[in-house]
Amino acid sequence: MAALAAAQRGFAGMESARSPDGTGITISFWDSADDAAAWRDHPDHIRIREAGRERWYDSYTVTIATVTRDYCWTKTESHRPAID
Repeated sequence: MAALAAAQRGFAGMESARSPDGTGITISFWDSADDAAAWRDHPDHIRIREAGRERWYDSYTVTIATVTRDYCWTKTESHRPAID
């Protein structure tokens, strides 16, 4: 499904994470609410979503949100404490 989403107008990215027990989260980013709605209504996405409901998922939650700020910080080697 990720490749299909990436080919859609307005696709801005996707991130996923899974725990060992299979619990996971996938976040997709879209340029606009209209682009996200077009993805929701895409016939292949509907088919894949229905297959997931039948085969793999007991439940899932969809949250629609607007990102107002995004930043990242990474500790560099020069900022790591020396280990004695």
